Amino acid sequence: MSMVIGESLAEVWERTVQPDQADLPPEAARYFLKLQFTEADRERMNTLAAKARAATLAQEEEMELANYMQLGWFIDLVKSKARLSLGLAAALEDLVCRRARFRCEYCLLPEALVSTPFQFDHIIAQSHGMADKLGYSCGGSGGDLHAAALPVGFV
Repeated sequence: MSMVIGESLAEVWERTVQPDQADLPPEAARYFLKLQFTEADRERMNTLAAKARAATLAQEEEMELANYMQLGWFIDLVKSKARLSLGLAAALEDLVCRRARFRCEYCLLPEALVSTPFQFDHIIAQSHGMADKLGYSCGGSGGDLHAAALPVGFV
């Protein structure tokens, strides 16, 4: 029996889901794009994250937070495949999402930890010698929080 050693659960899931293949039926793709954590789960994740920042997580809570993060990554992976399966515009957005590693490119907040969908910003940084690019954003405080900043890596 063959065993793969040293691989993370994420690597195995990525091989299994094959997010680069646009082979989901449209109905399934639309269903997967609606997947999100419940409000109770988001509240629990916020509580655990606050305890992690304060370095007061119990060992069981560390495992619980790790489980939430892995599930969030899996949801993002399935959504990536769903976007590709729905067409070219969705494929472009998917490339931006994957480049951003499913995090806000301004504050690095993981998309899976919030209830509101992230948005795509057109970033024109001519002063930095760049053309129009798409950025992935949590929107900050109604979009105002990140208005004056360039995304991480865009400078």
